[in-house]
Amino acid sequence: MKNGMILLVYVDDYIIIGDRIDYLIHSLQHREEQYILTEEGTLDKFLGININKLNNNRFKLSQPFLIERIINFVESECKTDVNIKTMPNPVGKPLLHKDLEGKERKYQWNYTTAMGMTGYLQQSSHPDILMPNHQCA
Repeated sequence: MKNGMILLVYVDDYIIIGDRIDYLIHSLQHREEQYILTEEGTLDKFLGININKLNNNRFKLSQPFLIERIINFVESECKTDVNIKTMPNPVGKPLLHKDLEGKERKYQWNYTTAMGMTGYLQQSSHPDILMPNHQCA
């Protein structure tokens, strides 16, 4: 961040935000290193995240492909259809606790992988699932 510009870099993907974008691109292309940059146009996708511009300089982030991948993973691991219910996320009511003397698992599957995927989803575009994701981890 410098001089009213923001440059977000992830490996070889960039987002440039600011008033003097053309100047920055020109200066990068005409340096000694002569960076080769391609302009992809308006920002609607970045690193698998869909970006929809709303009014008042607001954005909506979504990751439908990651959500579909998580659902497919759980269905294949548990060999059952995932029943999806849309409902609001209450903040930790009631709190979940480990039941060390409870029933055996119904399915033996890679729970850690599913939690890793939902953790990435939560931090990238869905902070609304932070508490339920934390309780399940």
